[in-house]
Amino acid sequence: MNMVRKLLCAVVPALVAAVLLAPTAAKADYFTGHWHFVGGMGHVEAMNAICVIAVNSHGAVAGQCTGPFGVAQAEGVTNGLNIVLRVHHVATRPGGITGIATFKGIWYRSGVIRGTYIDSPFPGGVGSFTAYPVH
Repeated sequence: MNMVRKLLCAVVPALVAAVLLAPTAAKADYFTGHWHFVGGMGHVEAMNAICVIAVNSHGAVAGQCTGPFGVAQAEGVTNGLNIVLRVHHVATRPGGITGIATFKGIWYRSGVIRGTYIDSPFPGGVGSFTAYPVH
C-alpha cells in the first residue's frame, strides 16, 4: 500500500504538470516556421516577405524576414492563437522602405495567420495582412 501511495505521489504531480503545460507549448508551435507575409494598406501592396519565426517555451518570438526590397528583424510574443510582432525593416534596394511595423494576428485552423498592422512610415494608416506557411 505504501509503495502504491509513493508511486502516486511521485507520478500524479508530474502528469498534472505535463497536461497543464502542453497546451502552451503546442500553441507556440503554430507560429514556429517559415511564413510568406503579404499585405497592404488600401489598394497598395506594401508588404511581401518571407519570415523565419521561432517561438520559445515562454511565447517570446524572434525572427528574420527578407523581401524583394529589404530585410527585417522581428520580435514579439504569442498568447494562445494570437501573435504580436514588432518588425524593424530596412530598405536594401530602391523602392524599399525603412521603419518599424507592428503586426497583430490570429492563427486560423486553415493554417494561416491573418491580422492588421501599422507602419511608422505611414502614420495613421492601418493595413491588413495574411501569412501563409511555406513548406
